[in-house]
Amino acid sequence: MTATNTTTRLTLAQAKWAEQHDWFVSYQRRGAGYQVQVRDQGAGHSVETFSDFQELRAWAGY
Repeated sequence: MTATNTTTRLTLAQAKWAEQHDWFVSYQRRGAGYQVQVRDQGAGHSVETFSDFQELRAWAGY
């Protein structure tokens, strides 16, 4: 699953919030915002990409 949203972008502060968690992989600037890669701790340990903070928080269970 790749979650992207062109209307709500992650800020640097939100990417740094994600960086504090054990599921965090990396972040990079993309256009006017940031994308965050996270590792699913479940089976397969797949990497997911988020550019919407609400979607990232929902995925993380917040």
